[in-house]
Amino acid sequence: MSATPPRLHRNVWVATATSFLTDVSSDMLQSVLPLFLANVLGVRVWTIGLLYGLADTASSVLKLYSGWLSDRLRTRKWLAVFGYATSALSKPFLYTASTWGAVAGVRFVDRVGKGIRTAPRDALLADSTPANQRGFAFGLHRAGDSAGAVVGLLIAVWIVTRAQGDPRLLTDETFRTLVLWSLLPAFVAVVLLALGARDVAIPKSARATPRIRIRGLGRPFAAFAVCSVLFEFGNSADAFLVLRAQERGISVMGILWLAVAFNVVYTVISTPAGRLADRVPRKWLVFAGWLVYAGVYLGFALAGTSTHVAVLYTTYGVYHGLVAGSAKALIADLVPAELRGTAYGSYAGLIGIASLPASVFAGVLWEGIGAWSGFGPEAPFFFGAAMATLAAVLLAILVPSRPPPAAPAPGEALPSEASTASAPVTPIPVVAAVIENGGRYLLGCRPAEKQHGGLWEFPGGKLNPGETLLGGARRELSEELSLAVTRISEPLYTGHDAGGAFEILFVRVDVEGDPVAIEHSAIGWFTPGELSGMRLAPVDALFARTLAASSGPGAT
Repeated sequence: MSATPPRLHRNVWVATATSFLTDVSSDMLQSVLPLFLANVLGVRVWTIGLLYGLADTASSVLKLYSGWLSDRLRTRKWLAVFGYATSALSKPFLYTASTWGAVAGVRFVDRVGKGIRTAPRDALLADSTPANQRGFAFGLHRAGDSAGAVVGLLIAVWIVTRAQGDPRLLTDETFRTLVLWSLLPAFVAVVLLALGARDVAIPKSARATPRIRIRGLGRPFAAFAVCSVLFEFGNSADAFLVLRAQERGISVMGILWLAVAFNVVYTVISTPAGRLADRVPRKWLVFAGWLVYAGVYLGFALAGTSTHVAVLYTTYGVYHGLVAGSAKALIADLVPAELRGTAYGSYAGLIGIASLPASVFAGVLWEGIGAWSGFGPEAPFFFGAAMATLAAVLLAILVPSRPPPAAPAPGEALPSEASTASAPVTPIPVVAAVIENGGRYLLGCRPAEKQHGGLWEFPGGKLNPGETLLGGARRELSEELSLAVTRISEPLYTGHDAGGAFEILFVRVDVEGDPVAIEHSAIGWFTPGELSGMRLAPVDALFARTLAASSGPGAT
Protein backbone atom coordinates (compact mmCIF):
# COMPACT_ATOMS: atom_id res chain seq x y z
CA MET A 1 0.00 0.00 0.00
CA SER A 2 2.71 2.48 0.99
CA ALA A 3 6.09 2.54 -0.64
CA THR A 4 9.30 1.73 1.21
CA PRO A 5 10.67 4.94 2.73
CA PRO A 6 13.95 6.26 1.35
CA ARG A 7 17.20 5.33 3.06
CA LEU A 8 18.45 7.53 5.84
CA HIS A 9 21.28 9.90 4.94
CA ARG A 10 24.80 8.76 5.87
CA ASN A 11 25.00 11.69 8.33
CA VAL A 12 22.35 10.02 10.49
CA TRP A 13 24.41 6.83 10.74
CA VAL A 14 27.71 8.66 11.31
CA ALA A 15 26.20 10.90 14.01
CA THR A 16 24.63 7.86 15.66
CA ALA A 17 27.94 5.97 15.69
CA THR A 18 29.75 9.07 17.00
CA SER A 19 27.27 9.45 19.84
CA PHE A 20 27.53 5.72 20.59
CA LEU A 21 31.31 5.91 21.04
CA THR A 22 31.12 9.17 22.98
CA ASP A 23 28.66 7.67 25.42
CA VAL A 24 30.76 4.52 25.82
CA SER A 25 33.44 6.89 27.05
CA SER A 26 31.27 9.26 29.08
CA ASP A 27 29.14 6.72 30.90
CA MET A 28 32.15 4.90 32.26
CA LEU A 29 32.53 8.05 34.34
CA GLN A 30 29.25 9.95 34.63
CA SER A 31 27.36 7.47 36.81
CA VAL A 32 30.23 7.24 39.30
CA LEU A 33 31.37 10.89 39.22
CA PRO A 34 28.83 12.00 41.90
CA LEU A 35 30.05 9.06 44.04
CA PHE A 36 33.69 10.11 43.50
CA LEU A 37 32.80 13.61 44.68
CA ALA A 38 30.79 12.39 47.69
CA ASN A 39 32.70 9.22 48.74
CA VAL A 40 36.32 10.12 47.88
CA LEU A 41 36.44 13.93 48.07
CA GLY A 42 33.71 14.40 50.72
CA VAL A 43 31.78 17.09 48.79
CA ARG A 44 28.37 18.14 50.16
CA VAL A 45 25.18 17.53 48.15
CA TRP A 46 24.36 21.21 47.52
CA THR A 47 27.92 21.75 46.25
CA ILE A 48 27.51 18.85 43.82
CA GLY A 49 24.27 20.46 42.65
CA LEU A 50 26.09 23.78 42.11
CA LEU A 51 28.93 22.04 40.23
CA TYR A 52 26.55 20.24 37.88
CA GLY A 53 24.30 23.26 37.46
CA LEU A 54 27.13 25.63 36.48
CA ALA A 55 28.59 23.17 33.97
CA ASP A 56 25.23 22.35 32.39
CA THR A 57 24.29 26.03 32.18
CA ALA A 58 27.55 26.91 30.44
CA SER A 59 26.94 24.06 28.02
CA SER A 60 23.43 25.21 27.19
CA VAL A 61 24.38 28.87 26.72
CA LEU A 62 27.09 27.80 24.28
CA LYS A 63 24.52 25.75 22.36
CA LEU A 64 22.68 29.01 21.75
CA TYR A 65 25.70 30.62 20.10
CA SER A 66 26.99 27.54 18.30
CA GLY A 67 23.58 26.95 16.71
CA TRP A 68 23.39 30.57 15.61
CA LEU A 69 26.96 30.40 14.29
CA SER A 70 26.18 27.27 12.25
CA ASP A 71 23.30 29.16 10.58
CA ARG A 72 25.48 32.19 9.92
CA LEU A 73 28.44 30.21 8.55
CA ARG A 74 26.05 27.81 6.75
CA THR A 75 28.06 24.86 8.02
CA ARG A 76 27.32 22.37 10.81
CA LYS A 77 29.88 19.56 10.62
CA TRP A 78 33.11 21.25 11.70
CA LEU A 79 31.55 23.00 14.68
CA ALA A 80 30.29 19.60 15.83
CA VAL A 81 33.75 18.05 15.31
CA PHE A 82 35.39 20.85 17.32
CA GLY A 83 32.91 20.31 20.16
CA TYR A 84 33.50 16.57 20.34
CA ALA A 85 37.28 17.16 20.26
CA THR A 86 37.08 19.66 23.14
CA SER A 87 35.25 17.15 25.34
CA ALA A 88 37.67 14.35 24.46
CA LEU A 89 40.71 16.47 25.28
CA SER A 90 39.34 17.34 28.73
CA LYS A 91 39.01 13.73 29.92
CA PRO A 92 42.71 12.95 30.63
CA PHE A 93 42.78 15.73 33.25
CA LEU A 94 40.31 13.81 35.44
CA TYR A 95 43.10 11.31 36.09
CA THR A 96 45.06 13.85 38.16
CA ALA A 97 42.07 15.69 39.71
CA SER A 98 42.28 15.58 43.53
CA THR A 99 39.94 18.42 44.58
CA TRP A 100 36.32 19.23 43.77
CA GLY A 101 37.51 22.43 42.08
CA ALA A 102 39.70 20.44 39.67
CA VAL A 103 36.80 18.09 38.90
CA ALA A 104 34.56 21.10 38.37
CA GLY A 105 37.07 22.58 35.91
CA VAL A 106 37.29 19.38 33.85
CA ARG A 107 33.54 18.91 33.81
CA PHE A 108 33.13 22.56 32.78
CA VAL A 109 35.41 22.09 29.75
CA ASP A 110 33.66 18.80 28.88
CA ARG A 111 30.27 20.57 28.96
CA VAL A 112 31.70 23.43 26.87
CA GLY A 113 32.48 20.83 24.21
CA LYS A 114 28.95 19.47 24.47
CA GLY A 115 27.60 23.01 24.16
CA ILE A 116 29.58 23.64 20.99
CA ARG A 117 28.61 20.39 19.26
CA THR A 118 24.98 19.69 20.13
CA ALA A 119 23.00 22.35 18.22
CA PRO A 120 25.04 22.09 14.96
CA ARG A 121 24.87 18.28 15.11
CA ASP A 122 21.09 18.29 15.65
CA ALA A 123 20.64 20.81 12.85
CA LEU A 124 22.81 18.63 10.59
CA LEU A 125 20.57 15.65 11.37
CA ALA A 126 17.43 17.67 10.62
CA ASP A 127 18.93 19.06 7.39
CA SER A 128 19.86 15.54 6.27
CA THR A 129 16.41 14.00 6.85
CA PRO A 130 12.99 14.58 5.20
CA ALA A 131 10.29 15.80 7.55
CA ASN A 132 8.38 12.51 7.56
CA GLN A 133 11.48 10.63 8.78
CA ARG A 134 12.84 13.04 11.40
CA GLY A 135 11.22 11.30 14.35
CA PHE A 136 12.80 8.02 13.26
CA ALA A 137 16.20 9.66 12.62
CA PHE A 138 16.35 11.41 15.98
CA GLY A 139 14.99 8.31 17.73
CA LEU A 140 17.70 6.18 16.11
CA HIS A 141 20.34 8.70 17.12
CA ARG A 142 19.15 8.67 20.74
CA ALA A 143 19.08 4.86 20.66
CA GLY A 144 22.72 4.85 19.57
CA ASP A 145 23.51 7.31 22.34
CA SER A 146 21.90 5.18 25.04
CA ALA A 147 23.30 1.92 23.61
CA GLY A 148 26.76 3.44 24.01
CA ALA A 149 25.89 4.20 27.61
CA VAL A 150 24.97 0.53 28.16
CA VAL A 151 28.32 -0.65 26.78
CA GLY A 152 30.24 1.98 28.78
CA LEU A 153 28.44 1.00 31.99
CA LEU A 154 29.08 -2.71 31.43
CA ILE A 155 32.78 -1.93 31.05
CA ALA A 156 32.58 0.11 34.27
CA VAL A 157 30.92 -2.83 36.07
CA TRP A 158 33.74 -5.12 34.94
CA ILE A 159 36.42 -2.65 36.08
CA VAL A 160 34.82 -2.02 39.49
CA THR A 161 34.43 -5.79 40.03
CA ARG A 162 38.12 -6.37 39.32
CA ALA A 163 39.47 -3.26 41.03
CA GLN A 164 37.85 -3.29 44.49
CA GLY A 165 36.52 -5.88 46.89
CA ASP A 166 34.02 -3.67 48.73
CA PRO A 167 31.39 -2.41 46.23
CA ARG A 168 29.55 -0.12 48.65
CA LEU A 169 31.77 2.96 48.20
CA LEU A 170 33.85 4.06 45.21
CA THR A 171 37.63 4.18 45.67
CA ASP A 172 40.08 6.70 44.22
CA GLU A 173 42.10 4.02 42.36
CA THR A 174 39.00 2.56 40.69
CA PHE A 175 37.88 5.96 39.44
CA ARG A 176 41.26 6.71 37.86
CA THR A 177 41.28 3.33 36.12
CA LEU A 178 37.90 4.18 34.62
CA VAL A 179 39.31 7.48 33.35
CA LEU A 180 42.09 5.70 31.43
CA TRP A 181 39.66 3.25 29.80
CA SER A 182 37.38 6.09 28.70
CA LEU A 183 39.96 7.82 26.48
CA LEU A 184 40.09 5.53 23.41
CA PRO A 185 36.39 5.60 22.39
CA ALA A 186 36.25 9.38 22.97
CA PHE A 187 39.02 10.09 20.45
CA VAL A 188 37.82 7.49 17.92
CA ALA A 189 34.42 9.25 17.92
CA VAL A 190 36.05 12.54 16.89
CA VAL A 191 37.91 10.92 13.99
CA LEU A 192 34.77 9.12 12.80
CA LEU A 193 32.71 12.32 12.63
CA ALA A 194 35.49 14.27 10.94
CA LEU A 195 35.99 11.68 8.21
CA GLY A 196 32.47 10.30 7.80
CA ALA A 197 30.01 13.22 7.98
CA ARG A 198 29.21 15.64 5.16
CA ASP A 199 27.80 19.15 5.39
CA VAL A 200 24.36 19.63 3.76
CA ALA A 201 23.42 22.75 1.80
CA ILE A 202 21.23 25.04 3.91
CA PRO A 203 18.36 26.91 2.16
CA LYS A 204 19.23 30.55 1.70
CA SER A 205 17.30 32.98 3.84
CA ALA A 206 16.21 36.50 3.04
CA ARG A 207 17.90 37.63 6.25
CA ALA A 208 21.58 38.49 5.86
CA THR A 209 22.50 37.38 9.40
CA PRO A 210 20.28 35.19 11.61
CA ARG A 211 19.53 36.85 14.93
CA ILE A 212 19.57 35.20 18.35
CA ARG A 213 16.00 35.71 19.47
CA ILE A 214 12.98 33.64 20.33
CA ARG A 215 10.43 36.03 18.82
CA GLY A 216 11.77 35.60 15.31
CA LEU A 217 11.33 31.83 15.51
CA GLY A 218 7.53 31.97 15.69
CA ARG A 219 4.88 31.61 18.36
CA PRO A 220 4.58 27.79 18.24
CA PHE A 221 8.31 27.44 18.95
CA ALA A 222 8.14 30.06 21.71
CA ALA A 223 5.23 28.21 23.36
CA PHE A 224 7.13 24.93 23.33
CA ALA A 225 10.25 26.64 24.71
CA VAL A 226 8.28 28.18 27.61
CA CYS A 227 6.77 24.80 28.53
CA SER A 228 10.22 23.17 28.35
CA VAL A 229 11.76 25.80 30.64
CA LEU A 230 9.05 25.22 33.24
CA PHE A 231 9.73 21.50 33.06
CA GLU A 232 13.47 22.10 33.39
CA PHE A 233 13.07 24.09 36.61
CA GLY A 234 12.16 20.81 38.26
CA ASN A 235 14.57 18.64 36.27
CA SER A 236 17.66 18.58 38.50
CA ALA A 237 20.82 16.77 37.42
CA ASP A 238 20.65 12.96 37.32
CA ALA A 239 23.38 13.02 39.98
CA PHE A 240 20.55 13.37 42.51
CA LEU A 241 19.05 10.06 41.34
CA VAL A 242 22.43 8.40 41.95
CA LEU A 243 22.75 9.96 45.41
CA ARG A 244 19.16 8.98 46.28
CA ALA A 245 19.88 5.39 45.23
CA GLN A 246 22.93 5.27 47.49
CA GLU A 247 20.95 6.91 50.32
CA ARG A 248 18.35 4.09 49.99
CA GLY A 249 21.12 1.50 50.48
CA ILE A 250 22.20 0.60 46.91
CA SER A 251 25.94 -0.10 46.45
CA VAL A 252 28.23 1.30 43.75
CA MET A 253 27.87 -1.95 41.82
CA GLY A 254 24.09 -1.83 42.21
CA ILE A 255 23.98 1.76 40.91
CA LEU A 256 25.99 0.76 37.84
CA TRP A 257 23.59 -2.10 37.12
CA LEU A 258 20.62 0.26 37.55
CA ALA A 259 22.22 2.64 35.05
CA VAL A 260 22.59 -0.28 32.64
CA ALA A 261 18.89 -1.18 33.03
CA PHE A 262 17.88 2.47 32.58
CA ASN A 263 19.87 2.76 29.34
CA VAL A 264 18.59 -0.55 27.98
CA VAL A 265 15.02 0.71 28.40
CA TYR A 266 16.02 4.06 26.88
CA THR A 267 17.57 2.28 23.88
CA VAL A 268 14.60 -0.05 23.33
CA ILE A 269 12.04 2.78 23.54
CA SER A 270 13.83 5.46 21.47
CA THR A 271 13.52 4.09 17.92
CA PRO A 272 9.87 2.92 18.11
CA ALA A 273 8.96 6.21 19.80
CA GLY A 274 10.67 8.06 16.96
CA ARG A 275 8.70 6.07 14.37
CA LEU A 276 5.48 6.82 16.27
CA ALA A 277 6.39 10.53 16.29
CA ASP A 278 6.38 10.39 12.46
CA ARG A 279 2.75 9.21 12.51
CA VAL A 280 1.07 11.26 15.27
CA PRO A 281 1.54 14.85 16.48
CA ARG A 282 4.96 14.84 18.07
CA LYS A 283 3.87 16.95 21.06
CA TRP A 284 1.88 14.04 22.48
CA LEU A 285 5.02 11.93 22.77
CA VAL A 286 6.62 14.76 24.75
CA PHE A 287 3.44 15.11 26.84
CA ALA A 288 3.42 11.39 27.68
CA GLY A 289 7.14 11.46 28.53
CA TRP A 290 6.74 14.38 30.92
CA LEU A 291 3.91 12.60 32.74
CA VAL A 292 6.11 9.48 33.06
CA TYR A 293 8.84 11.71 34.51
CA ALA A 294 6.38 13.17 37.03
CA GLY A 295 5.37 9.66 38.13
CA VAL A 296 9.00 8.52 38.47
CA TYR A 297 10.01 11.57 40.52
CA LEU A 298 7.00 11.20 42.76
CA GLY A 299 8.04 7.58 43.25
CA PHE A 300 11.61 8.59 44.15
CA ALA A 301 10.22 10.96 46.77
CA LEU A 302 8.11 8.18 48.34
CA ALA A 303 10.54 5.25 47.81
CA GLY A 304 11.06 3.31 51.03
CA THR A 305 13.33 0.50 49.84
CA SER A 306 16.11 -0.19 47.39
CA THR A 307 13.66 -2.30 45.34
CA HIS A 308 11.40 0.73 44.83
CA VAL A 309 14.39 2.75 43.67
CA ALA A 310 15.47 0.00 41.27
CA VAL A 311 12.05 -0.16 39.58
CA LEU A 312 11.81 3.63 39.33
CA TYR A 313 15.35 4.07 38.00
CA THR A 314 14.63 1.57 35.24
CA THR A 315 11.28 3.21 34.38
CA TYR A 316 13.09 6.54 34.09
CA GLY A 317 14.40 5.26 30.74
CA VAL A 318 10.84 5.37 29.34
CA TYR A 319 10.72 9.15 29.86
CA HIS A 320 13.99 9.66 27.98
CA GLY A 321 13.01 7.29 25.17
CA LEU A 322 9.71 9.10 24.57
CA VAL A 323 11.00 12.66 24.76
CA ALA A 324 14.61 12.88 23.56
CA GLY A 325 14.06 12.29 19.85
CA SER A 326 10.46 13.53 19.63
CA ALA A 327 11.27 16.95 21.09
CA LYS A 328 14.10 17.54 18.62
CA ALA A 329 11.98 16.44 15.67
CA LEU A 330 9.20 18.76 16.88
CA ILE A 331 11.58 21.74 16.93
CA ALA A 332 12.57 21.05 13.31
CA ASP A 333 8.88 21.15 12.35
CA LEU A 334 8.28 24.50 14.08
CA VAL A 335 10.98 26.60 12.33
CA PRO A 336 12.28 27.07 8.76
CA ALA A 337 15.35 25.10 7.68
CA GLU A 338 17.72 28.07 7.57
CA LEU A 339 17.03 28.83 11.25
CA ARG A 340 17.24 25.32 12.69
CA GLY A 341 20.67 25.84 14.20
CA THR A 342 19.46 29.02 15.90
CA ALA A 343 16.29 27.25 17.07
CA TYR A 344 18.14 24.28 18.58
CA GLY A 345 20.64 26.63 20.16
CA SER A 346 17.96 28.98 21.53
CA TYR A 347 16.05 26.05 22.95
CA ALA A 348 19.15 24.65 24.63
CA GLY A 349 20.16 28.10 25.90
CA LEU A 350 16.81 28.56 27.63
CA ILE A 351 17.02 25.06 29.10
CA GLY A 352 20.46 25.92 30.39
CA ILE A 353 19.22 29.06 32.11
CA ALA A 354 16.84 26.83 34.03
CA SER A 355 19.43 24.08 34.71
CA LEU A 356 21.51 26.06 37.19
CA PRO A 357 18.72 27.01 39.61
CA ALA A 358 17.16 23.55 39.17
CA SER A 359 20.24 21.67 40.41
CA VAL A 360 21.26 24.22 43.04
CA PHE A 361 17.70 24.41 44.38
CA ALA A 362 17.46 20.62 44.48
CA GLY A 363 20.65 20.45 46.55
CA VAL A 364 19.41 23.11 48.96
CA LEU A 365 16.00 21.41 49.33
CA TRP A 366 17.78 18.13 50.10
CA GLU A 367 20.55 19.18 52.49
CA GLY A 368 19.96 22.87 53.19
CA ILE A 369 22.67 25.49 53.27
CA GLY A 370 24.57 27.01 56.18
CA ALA A 371 22.77 26.32 59.47
CA TRP A 372 19.57 25.20 57.73
CA SER A 373 19.34 21.42 57.21
CA GLY A 374 16.79 21.50 54.36
CA PHE A 375 13.65 19.40 53.88
CA GLY A 376 15.35 16.06 53.31
CA PRO A 377 16.11 13.80 50.31
CA GLU A 378 12.44 13.60 49.28
CA ALA A 379 11.97 17.34 48.67
CA PRO A 380 13.67 17.81 45.26
CA PHE A 381 11.71 14.90 43.83
CA PHE A 382 8.34 16.24 45.01
CA PHE A 383 9.23 19.57 43.39
CA GLY A 384 10.34 17.93 40.13
CA ALA A 385 7.10 15.94 39.87
CA ALA A 386 5.00 19.09 40.37
CA MET A 387 6.87 21.12 37.74
CA ALA A 388 6.70 18.28 35.18
CA THR A 389 2.93 17.98 35.64
CA LEU A 390 2.45 21.74 35.21
CA ALA A 391 4.62 21.78 32.07
CA ALA A 392 2.68 18.85 30.55
CA VAL A 393 -0.67 20.59 31.10
CA LEU A 394 0.58 23.81 29.49
CA LEU A 395 2.08 21.86 26.58
CA ALA A 396 -1.31 20.29 25.87
CA ILE A 397 -2.96 23.75 25.89
CA LEU A 398 -0.40 26.05 24.25
CA VAL A 399 1.47 24.04 21.60
CA PRO A 400 -0.54 23.27 18.44
CA SER A 401 -1.20 19.62 17.61
CA ARG A 402 0.23 19.30 14.13
CA PRO A 403 0.92 15.94 12.55
CA PRO A 404 4.37 15.55 11.03
CA PRO A 405 4.59 17.04 7.53
CA ALA A 406 3.80 14.46 4.88
CA ALA A 407 6.14 13.58 2.05
CA PRO A 408 4.85 12.83 -1.44
CA ALA A 409 4.52 9.15 -2.17
CA PRO A 410 6.91 7.99 -4.89
CA GLY A 411 5.20 8.22 -8.24
CA GLU A 412 2.27 10.21 -6.85
CA ALA A 413 0.69 12.15 -9.68
CA LEU A 414 -0.02 15.84 -9.45
CA PRO A 415 -3.50 17.00 -10.36
CA SER A 416 -4.02 17.43 -14.06
CA GLU A 417 -4.69 20.67 -15.77
CA ALA A 418 -8.15 19.42 -16.63
CA SER A 419 -9.04 18.89 -12.98
CA THR A 420 -8.24 22.47 -12.09
CA ALA A 421 -8.90 24.39 -15.23
CA SER A 422 -12.65 24.87 -15.19
CA ALA A 423 -13.51 28.06 -13.33
CA PRO A 424 -16.47 28.26 -10.97
CA VAL A 425 -19.34 30.48 -11.89
CA THR A 426 -18.65 33.04 -9.14
CA PRO A 427 -14.93 32.99 -8.44
CA ILE A 428 -13.46 34.27 -5.15
CA PRO A 429 -10.14 36.00 -5.89
CA VAL A 430 -7.08 34.80 -3.96
CA VAL A 431 -3.65 36.47 -4.13
CA ALA A 432 -0.60 34.18 -4.03
CA ALA A 433 2.74 35.92 -3.52
CA VAL A 434 5.76 34.80 -5.56
CA ILE A 435 8.67 36.06 -3.44
CA GLU A 436 12.10 35.34 -4.88
CA ASN A 437 15.55 35.69 -3.32
CA GLY A 438 18.70 34.46 -5.04
CA GLY A 439 16.83 31.98 -7.23
CA ARG A 440 14.80 30.56 -4.32
CA TYR A 441 11.12 31.10 -3.61
CA LEU A 442 9.39 31.51 -0.24
CA LEU A 443 6.72 28.89 0.56
CA GLY A 444 4.77 28.03 3.70
CA CYS A 445 3.36 24.72 4.96
CA ARG A 446 -0.37 24.92 5.70
CA PRO A 447 -1.46 24.03 9.27
CA ALA A 448 -2.97 20.57 9.67
CA GLU A 449 -6.39 21.85 10.70
CA LYS A 450 -6.92 23.89 7.48
CA GLN A 451 -7.87 22.77 3.97
CA HIS A 452 -4.85 21.20 2.26
CA GLY A 453 -3.26 20.84 5.71
CA GLY A 454 0.38 19.68 5.55
CA LEU A 455 0.76 20.85 1.92
CA TRP A 456 3.10 23.64 0.85
CA GLU A 457 1.88 26.82 -0.85
CA PHE A 458 2.92 30.23 -2.08
CA PRO A 459 1.78 32.56 0.75
CA GLY A 460 -1.30 34.73 0.41
CA GLY A 461 -5.05 34.61 0.93
CA LYS A 462 -8.54 35.70 -0.12
CA LEU A 463 -9.16 39.30 -1.12
CA ASN A 464 -11.79 41.22 0.79
CA PRO A 465 -14.70 42.71 -1.25
CA GLY A 466 -13.42 45.69 -3.19
CA GLU A 467 -9.79 45.05 -2.19
CA THR A 468 -7.02 45.42 -4.79
CA LEU A 469 -4.30 42.87 -5.38
CA LEU A 470 -1.74 45.22 -3.80
CA GLY A 471 -3.93 45.86 -0.76
CA GLY A 472 -4.68 42.16 -0.30
CA ALA A 473 -1.02 41.19 -0.67
CA ARG A 474 0.02 43.80 1.90
CA ARG A 475 -2.58 42.65 4.42
CA GLU A 476 -2.04 38.90 3.97
CA LEU A 477 1.77 38.97 4.03
CA SER A 478 1.78 41.23 7.08
CA GLU A 479 -0.57 38.87 8.94
CA GLU A 480 1.06 35.61 7.82
CA LEU A 481 4.76 36.45 7.61
CA SER A 482 5.31 39.91 9.16
CA LEU A 483 6.53 41.21 5.78
CA ALA A 484 5.99 44.64 4.22
CA VAL A 485 5.05 44.62 0.51
CA THR A 486 6.69 47.33 -1.60
CA ARG A 487 5.62 46.28 -5.11
CA ILE A 488 3.66 43.63 -7.00
CA SER A 489 3.46 42.61 -10.65
CA GLU A 490 0.55 41.79 -12.87
CA PRO A 491 -0.66 38.18 -12.46
CA LEU A 492 1.88 35.65 -13.74
CA TYR A 493 -0.53 32.70 -13.60
CA THR A 494 -4.18 32.12 -12.76
CA GLY A 495 -5.54 28.79 -11.55
CA HIS A 496 -8.80 27.50 -10.08
CA ASP A 497 -9.05 25.24 -7.07
CA ALA A 498 -10.77 21.98 -8.05
CA GLY A 499 -14.15 21.66 -6.35
CA GLY A 500 -13.96 25.18 -4.95
CA ALA A 501 -14.81 28.73 -5.90
CA PHE A 502 -11.29 30.16 -5.62
CA GLU A 503 -9.48 31.91 -8.45
CA ILE A 504 -5.82 32.04 -7.45
CA LEU A 505 -3.74 34.86 -8.89
CA PHE A 506 0.03 34.36 -8.65
CA VAL A 507 1.86 37.71 -8.56
CA ARG A 508 5.54 38.51 -8.16
CA VAL A 509 6.00 40.51 -4.93
CA ASP A 510 8.89 42.60 -3.58
CA VAL A 511 9.04 42.71 0.21
CA GLU A 512 10.94 44.19 3.15
CA GLY A 513 11.64 42.45 6.45
CA ASP A 514 12.40 38.95 7.70
CA PRO A 515 9.71 36.28 7.19
CA VAL A 516 8.25 34.81 10.37
CA ALA A 517 6.00 31.69 10.38
CA ILE A 518 2.96 33.22 12.10
CA GLU A 519 0.14 31.27 10.46
CA HIS A 520 2.10 28.49 8.69
CA SER A 521 3.49 25.42 10.45
CA ALA A 522 6.81 26.00 8.67
CA ILE A 523 8.34 28.25 5.99
CA GLY A 524 11.33 27.80 3.69
CA TRP A 525 13.14 28.93 0.56
CA PHE A 526 13.24 26.50 -2.38
CA THR A 527 14.54 26.41 -5.95
CA PRO A 528 12.12 25.61 -8.80
CA GLY A 529 13.80 22.22 -9.06
CA GLU A 530 13.21 21.46 -5.39
CA LEU A 531 9.51 22.33 -5.73
CA SER A 532 8.97 19.40 -8.09
CA GLY A 533 9.72 16.94 -5.27
CA MET A 534 7.52 18.63 -2.67
CA ARG A 535 3.93 17.97 -1.68
CA LEU A 536 2.25 21.15 -2.90
CA ALA A 537 -1.34 22.37 -2.85
CA PRO A 538 -2.96 21.47 -6.21
CA VAL A 539 -2.90 24.84 -7.96
CA ASP A 540 0.50 25.68 -6.46
CA ALA A 541 1.81 22.44 -7.98
CA LEU A 542 0.63 23.54 -11.42
CA PHE A 543 2.22 26.96 -11.05
CA ALA A 544 5.47 25.34 -9.85
CA ARG A 545 5.60 23.37 -13.12
CA THR A 546 5.27 26.62 -15.04
CA LEU A 547 7.94 28.26 -12.87
CA ALA A 548 10.38 25.37 -13.38
CA ALA A 549 9.80 25.45 -17.15
CA SER A 550 10.44 29.18 -17.34
CA SER A 551 13.55 28.92 -15.15
CA GLY A 552 15.27 26.47 -17.45
CA PRO A 553 17.16 23.27 -16.76
CA GLY A 554 19.63 24.91 -14.40
CA ALA A 555 17.05 25.86 -11.81
CA THR A 556 17.84 23.14 -9.32
